[in-house]
Amino acid sequence: MSVLLRPTLVIRAIEIVSGIIVFACIVNQCQPEDSCIFSPDNTSHCKYGVAVGILAFVFALIFFITEILSVTSIKAAPVGLLYLIDAIISAVLSILSFVAFCLLANDWRTRDDSYSWEDARINAAQSVLAFLFFSIFLWATSCALAFRERARQHTPAGPAQSSVDAQYASFVEH
Repeated sequence: MSVLLRPTLVIRAIEIVSGIIVFACIVNQCQPEDSCIFSPDNTSHCKYGVAVGILAFVFALIFFITEILSVTSIKAAPVGLLYLIDAIISAVLSILSFVAFCLLANDWRTRDDSYSWEDARINAAQSVLAFLFFSIFLWATSCALAFRERARQHTPAGPAQSSVDAQYASFVEH
């Protein structure tokens, strides 16, 4: 159970939920009858938002499982490479989330109010914008944590004790 309370796994779990909310809200509520609630004349921005949500969900799930396996099993040699790949993908997804947020927020700001959308669709669009905004910081945090773990893996002392375990060691000793 303590494995699941690691900061990286908590952030990954939130990223999984956030990715699901982004692509599910756009697919189910924001694209009625082949139009996009953000910009009814241009559906490509909604499709981009769906793609970012699906990529975020898939990569968060992959790295969540990889993190659990790396913590619970014997450490393999290419763990440093795994953290580097994690950091790069997290940085890319942070940038993609930022672009999706900017596109959809601009479309939302300049949308034509002559369309009569249901309240549920408007709430879904606002949820997409909120979770894309939070995803920017979640993925940036994942990138920073991956770089920190990679740096820790390459220290002369090695990965004998994680920094999180070291912080709480004084509580366990007493």
